[in-house]
Order: sequence, then C-alpha cells, then structure tokens
Amino acid sequence: MRDRRAFKRLDRWMGIPLLALAGLGRPGRSGAAPLGPGGRVLAVKFSAVGDTLLLLPVLKALKRTVGPGGRLEVLATPVNAGILEGLGFLDRLHVVRPGDLAARPGRVLGLVGRLRGAGFDWALDFDQWLRAPALLAWASGARLRAGFRTPGQGKHRAFHRSLEHVAGIHEFEQFAALAALAGVDRDSVEPFQGFLMREGFLGAAPAGPGRVPLVALHPGAGGERAWQREWPVESYVALGARLRARGFRLALSGHGPAEEELCARIESGLGSPVEDRCVGRPFADLVGLLCRADALVCGNTGVMHLAAGLDRPLVALHGPTSVALWGPRRDLAAGARGFAPQAALPCSPCLTLGFEYGCAARPCMESFGVEGVEAAVLGVLERS
Repeated sequence: MRDRRAFKRLDRWMGIPLLALAGLGRPGRSGAAPLGPGGRVLAVKFSAVGDTLLLLPVLKALKRTVGPGGRLEVLATPVNAGILEGLGFLDRLHVVRPGDLAARPGRVLGLVGRLRGAGFDWALDFDQWLRAPALLAWASGARLRAGFRTPGQGKHRAFHRSLEHVAGIHEFEQFAALAALAGVDRDSVEPFQGFLMREGFLGAAPAGPGRVPLVALHPGAGGERAWQREWPVESYVALGARLRARGFRLALSGHGPAEEELCARIESGLGSPVEDRCVGRPFADLVGLLCRADALVCGNTGVMHLAAGLDRPLVALHGPTSVALWGPRRDLAAGARGFAPQAALPCSPCLTLGFEYGCAARPCMESFGVEGVEAAVLGVLERS
C-alpha cells in the first residue's frame, strides 16, 4: 500500500490540509463513555497483511467488549480484505479501493453514507502512517475517534484521543493499547502466538509429525521496495542445498510476479524441483503449507506473522527492519518456537515508517551467513 507512489502523493498533498480542517471541527469529549455491551465500533485498517494479522486478536477483544448485541465493523482495502472475510467475530466488512478516493468520489461518498448511517460510538484508526484512514474515520460520523499520533503525519488532528506511535514497542502491543483508549481491557486481548491456529484461520489445522522435516523458504518480502529486506537468492540456494544434504525436504512460497521469479531462481539453483511450490496460489494454500512445514525461513514480511500466528517454528532475518517493532510476536518463552536475529551492523535497523531506507544497498541482509542460518533452523527444529 505504502509503495503505491501516486496514492502516497495523494495521501500527503490532500491529506495534510484535510486533516487540518478536520481538527478545526473536533469538539473535546474527554469525559465520553468507553465501549461496552451494545456499543458500535468501526475499526479502520488499510494495510498491510502482517499488520492485519497482528490486529486480529484486538478485533476479537473489541467484539467481546460490545457483546452479541453490539456491532464491530471494519473498513479495509483489497490488500487485506481477504484476511478479514469470514471472521466469526466481525459483523461487517467494508472495502474501499484507494484509487477511488480521487478517481471515483461517488463510490467514496456512498461508503461514507453507509458508515454514517451505522451510528458508530467509536471509530479506531489502526493505520500508523497513511492519512486517508484517519480522514475516513472522521467522515464516518462516529461520536468518538482514536488513532495514532505518528511523528510528521498529522493524523491525530482527526481524533479525540490519540496514542503516540513508538518505534521501540511492538505493533501488537500498540494496537492493543489503542483499543484500550476506547475501553477494551488489555488483558482480554489474546496472545498472538498460535491465535490463528486456535481460530482455525482459513482452515488452519495442525499436521501430524512427518518422518523427514519439511522446511519452507519464503524469499520475497512484498511491495515495490522489498529488495532491501530480502536475503539474497544465492544464500537461499546455498541453504537449501545444505538442508537437502541433511535429508530435509524443501518447499517454496511466494506471491506476485517478483516473488514467483525469486522462487524460480532458487529452484533452478537447487537443480531439481522442491517438494511443494506454493507460488501464486490462494492464501489458504499458503496457510496449509505452513501448517505442514516443520520450519519457515524468511525475511520481515507478512508470512512471518502468519507463521507466528499459526505457532510454527521460524527463522526470520531482520536487516533494515526492527525486531522490536516488527519482529515475529513470540508470546511464549523467548526462543521457544523461533529465532529472529537483527543484523549486527551499526546502521541496522534504519526504518521507522517502513519505507525510508538508509541506503540503496542491503549490506545488513547480506551479512547473514548461510552457516548461521542453517544452525538457527536446526535449533528451532530441535526445540519444537
């Protein structure tokens, strides 16, 4: 979402003045009642896959707070709508295409009309950077609005209550803290570790123990600027060869043309087909693969959070991205089901907003040696 340059320009040049106007008409409501049984709440989340997965336990806690007589509705985009469809604790899903905000204002006005007609008590904007979600939360007509106060974004002008977005606190904790502004009990938010498996997310079911370990490799990281967050193809090839020499089975996963190309290059470098190639297939197939896999190796990407939510062992390599902010959420004992190393370079991590890379290269990702990653895979397999 953030990689779409045209939408980012629109979000900046139209979002800043519109948020200023929204702030002028915002009355103070410091004594407003928190959410309770029978309440109506709108949650707004435009992107991305990993963040939306982390948000699911918070959404469930919101629904539990308003109870069966209340309403939980979510406003999303095609980027993450597939994750939210069919959730038992969601009463309605609204989907907006970001391009419609400028190209099809009639559709957006129709959406705003539906939102205003719902009579929301609260609108919670869980997007950390984009301004458009804050504006739609404001336009929803909700009596109270809350969202993040992200440095330099001005989103807080649309809210009655705001929470400072802090780079050193994990996103899961920040989502839960934002919901707490509306009255959600923090202790009611279930741990993310294994949440997707417990919910049977997209048919998730544990696989029986296999005779030979299956290790899934996910080389891509999504988006136009993912290259700097990816471990080199040559390293994946070398790792795959070493794991095969130990008798392990291999699988590859990816989505979109760029990741399909990465997987093809890895399979070509290995010299023979892998056991499973979940590339360009439905998201539910990826869930099934991770349920069968004994371990996953990847960079910082939504699939990393998917594996953590399914309680699968994983090794997640972090270079420009912060483990503290975006790493796999491990709610059990540290290291029990995974390993997420931060590159040992003084400039790592360099991202705060998710796209302002400190350099055009990726020395941080290239600093991870194949032998070290192999040892990490063996370690998580031994502990699982």
